[in-house]
Amino acid sequence: MNRPGATQRLVLFFLLAVTGTKVILGARPHFDVPIANFTLGIDGSPFKCNERGNLWCGGNASTTSTSPHGHGALTLTPTSRDKPNEFYYDTYGMALYTVPIQLLDVKQNRWHGFTTYFKFTIEPADIRDPGDGMAFVMLNVSQWPGSAGGSFGVYDGDGQQLVKTLAIEFDTFKNLEFDDISNNHVGVDLDNLTSKASRDAFDVGITLYGGQPVHAWIDFDADSNKLEVRISKNYTRPVHAFLNYSLVLSDVFDDSGPVYVGFSGSNGVCECHNFYTVYEWSFAVLPDNAKEDLMMGFIVGTVILVVLTTLLICLCILERIYASDTERFEDVEDLGVMPKTKQPVAVKRVSNDSKQGRREFVAEVKIISQLRHRNIVRLLGWCSDRDKLLLVYELMPNGSLDKALFHEEESVLSWQHRFRIIKGVAAALQYLHEGWRQQIIHRDIKSSNVMLDKDYNAMLGDFGLARMVDRHQNPATTMVAGTYGYIAPEVPVTGRFTDKTDVYAFGAVALEIVCGRVAFDQWLAADETVLVNWVWSKLSEGQLLSVVDRRLQDQYTHEEAELLLRLGLLCSHPNPNDRPTMRQVVDILEGVIPMLEVPASKPAFPYHQIALHYRMEDLLKSSPNLSSIDSRFKDDNFSPRDNSFMSYPDETEPLLPRSNTGLGISGNVTLVRLIRNFFRQ
Repeated sequence: MNRPGATQRLVLFFLLAVTGTKVILGARPHFDVPIANFTLGIDGSPFKCNERGNLWCGGNASTTSTSPHGHGALTLTPTSRDKPNEFYYDTYGMALYTVPIQLLDVKQNRWHGFTTYFKFTIEPADIRDPGDGMAFVMLNVSQWPGSAGGSFGVYDGDGQQLVKTLAIEFDTFKNLEFDDISNNHVGVDLDNLTSKASRDAFDVGITLYGGQPVHAWIDFDADSNKLEVRISKNYTRPVHAFLNYSLVLSDVFDDSGPVYVGFSGSNGVCECHNFYTVYEWSFAVLPDNAKEDLMMGFIVGTVILVVLTTLLICLCILERIYASDTERFEDVEDLGVMPKTKQPVAVKRVSNDSKQGRREFVAEVKIISQLRHRNIVRLLGWCSDRDKLLLVYELMPNGSLDKALFHEEESVLSWQHRFRIIKGVAAALQYLHEGWRQQIIHRDIKSSNVMLDKDYNAMLGDFGLARMVDRHQNPATTMVAGTYGYIAPEVPVTGRFTDKTDVYAFGAVALEIVCGRVAFDQWLAADETVLVNWVWSKLSEGQLLSVVDRRLQDQYTHEEAELLLRLGLLCSHPNPNDRPTMRQVVDILEGVIPMLEVPASKPAFPYHQIALHYRMEDLLKSSPNLSSIDSRFKDDNFSPRDNSFMSYPDETEPLLPRSNTGLGISGNVTLVRLIRNFFRQ
């Protein structure tokens, strides 16, 4: 292998230096996760409810880019004001800041204080009959589905906590069962909705549900264990606290993990409902003393010096590795290094915390270094030295498909680009399945593993889970790998990945491209959680094109959209035998053959046939005495809808997330129970 040139050495050094410095600076002394100090709802830092944004939003929570009171707003319940009362029944929303906040100094076993300010409004549909209320919340989980009614979207229907909770409630409904003092009070809630301390906001002339902005400050002093709440009609912070409470944080949260902060609000089943809006929000962990800051500065400075010295040594090691380490992997042919050009590169760091990480690194180098296709990312070089596993790829300027589809708010991926991308992915998969000397099963086809070059051509990458198989042999049973939403339903039953499981994942990606939403979203309604199932339901209702990404605003070819949707459903057919090959998919997209017939509704998953076909063969081979029972297991003896013959795993056994077919069963467990039930009969 040729030695990298000076330019390439500088590029590698720069990438490693940036990565190392970020890691060191991110690991402040005594903190397992960074402290988050932030301000939202101002110019340049709006509220954002999405995967690239600053908030996780559940239920009816959403954000707007503009508002009468500032630069955008966070709303916790539906924003429409003209719906019938039933529309607002049991509505709720929760928004949590995505960055965890470490209030506990683990090494010194000391809690830190915090301060937060926010401006909000509670607007009732009828001021004479306001709804339940909202709360500032601090939880020990990063996401929480919430609940409606008088629980503020945090507690259960009986007012009991389900996760570790600190909530400052702004209650606008008097619940006698929780000993509420009025329908206009502020309270401190911990393990249940009976406030530990509360006070009527009328005492300071404030009507929480008046529809006018209310300014709130919440401060916690860790040294004195004092929690203070202040409220005002304007930006002037009151000198004296409106509400005081002695709080020991160690009694509320575990002495380990971080906390997540945000807001939650809810409405019950009545004509009384509120609209909750937060316009500005800032949060800060109270600073440590100057002595600790000085010590921290000394430690960080020393660490940076050590890191820079280490990086220089690593540069020398990299040169030696590039020169002599090619023999570490057998069968790696024509493995290139970064050419002597100024071509930009991307460096992928592979985790080496376990044998699994190194195994994936070896698999990716062995496989992708031998592939040559216009729609497969090209490997330029690699490095393996003790705990450092690096892969150097050609740089993809437009990032990954999932970012282009789900994270880019400024621009929407055009239909022309989408159609070109799905054709590129299909061509890459067809090459893996049929175009190389050995069949390659990718096993992890998903939108985040599809990269986009400068012209938005699809480039398939991440071969860490890929496997080479002989075309004349059945694939081996393996551990279930991949990402839920892209895993074919037969995989948990058989434990085997085939070309048809890749085709299933391709179908999910095709539907993502057309619909503009992820393959699996647990926060949507039950019938919309799995994208494939949702599109099947729309097909059966005769509303197939209603699932097309609304952001396209009808700027797409209807015939092509319907073709991709039907093709995506056919590729994601529950029965692997009814899925097309990738050769057929490519021919359909190129117009060489007509679109194949798609069922009018989602077919049932042939559970028994799949399990028996893949498992009984292995069993009979290993147990000759059982060969006589083979006649009992003919496909026509079983109905895919009849589960009386099966028993399911206990709840203590590890399961994949269950789909609406009731599957998600370990193949080995299923086999054992199949045989056990057979002999019981």
